[in-house]
Amino acid sequence: MQLNMQLLILTLFIAVACSLAEEADVLFARIQSDEESFVNELKSSEFAALSPELSFEAGARSAKSGQIKPMVFMHGMGDSCFNRGMANIAKESGEYMGVYSVCIPTGDGRIKDTLNGFILSMDASVDEMAAAVKADYKVSGEYRHVHRHT
Repeated sequence: MQLNMQLLILTLFIAVACSLAEEADVLFARIQSDEESFVNELKSSEFAALSPELSFEAGARSAKSGQIKPMVFMHGMGDSCFNRGMANIAKESGEYMGVYSVCIPTGDGRIKDTLNGFILSMDASVDEMAAAVKADYKVSGEYRHVHRHT
């Protein structure tokens, strides 16, 4: 009886794994055929965490030389540094604080950046960010890191 139960569980596991593999293949083919539509669908899904646009009051503070560190922004799943909200947050925050600020994408454009928010592991995302920070001499020393997530 116990062996039959183990075989049943193993059979169910294999069936689910095969089903997921087929679904993954269909999803991958869909992404390849029309990335932009897929990204737009992700943006409107319950999984997306899009950043709103900000506006600070007039009379922004200015940094005293060297006292305030540059700001580095990283977005969460479903957002992109190329979307208006994240681009605006980086720009407005930097202007308000009187410092250089940048949003570091994990892809070469809005579509890749949005997709990578879902499919890259945290380690891979951090590696992308670290490489971009090292390449940007304006933040290669100390900086403030802001990560937008849900």
